[in-house]
Amino acid sequence: MGIINVTPDSFSGDGVAFDFNAMDCLIQRHIDEGADILDVGGHSTRPGANEVALLEEINRVIPAIKHIKKHWPTIKLSVDTFQPQVMRLALELGVDMINDVKAFTVPGALEVIRNSSSQIIIMHMQGEPGFMQDDPKYNHVIDEVADFLAKRMRLIHEQCYIPFENMWIDPGFGFGKRQNDNFKLLANLDQLLDVHFNICAGLSRKSMIGYALGDNDLPRHNATACANLLAWQKGARMFRVHDVQATKDAIMIAEQVAKGLM
Repeated sequence: MGIINVTPDSFSGDGVAFDFNAMDCLIQRHIDEGADILDVGGHSTRPGANEVALLEEINRVIPAIKHIKKHWPTIKLSVDTFQPQVMRLALELGVDMINDVKAFTVPGALEVIRNSSSQIIIMHMQGEPGFMQDDPKYNHVIDEVADFLAKRMRLIHEQCYIPFENMWIDPGFGFGKRQNDNFKLLANLDQLLDVHFNICAGLSRKSMIGYALGDNDLPRHNATACANLLAWQKGARMFRVHDVQATKDAIMIAEQVAKGLM
């Protein structure tokens, strides 16, 4: 999953808001490197991010989706949003997936996705993006994340009639987590297989990568690929990334090794 940030304030410095030439270059690079789906987002969810007005998010995201649909009609699209109104407009344009960092808890979100044939990503986050890293606390982070995701899956299945195979769960690395929490989740990611078989990992360029390296300077694509490889070994099968090629190569090697062990 290649990230398309149509924002001016992406934490990774790759926002392409209103710059269609830059967006086209990024899209083509993702596709050339083997992306299976593009994830379009117009609301930064980095720690300390400011709220974005609904109309502003719509004005960023919807033209981008229309543009991609026109010029790359066969590529699958995801919209990264927690706003029900953005979800509705994106679904009307035929997006294949909705990626919600708030796990469809915003009032109106469940109504929008009810009976939808699109896939969804349900993510765990403690707090809100603006203050989620202020003082996150867990007693048992793995159990708490797993319990939250299991409950949201059941509720969405029961109320929205979305089949479980159309759902993905995301532990939310860096979203209301201390660094130790992030690495506990990565080390024990396979425990989420007890919750669901579709696990999405969003590790790309996260602060936990810089923390492990002792260096917060970008880029972090090599270390991201290593982290995603570890996530693959623990059961993740979708990877939301800024740098498709590095992770794609790492996973291809892992898949060949797995075949050799059969």
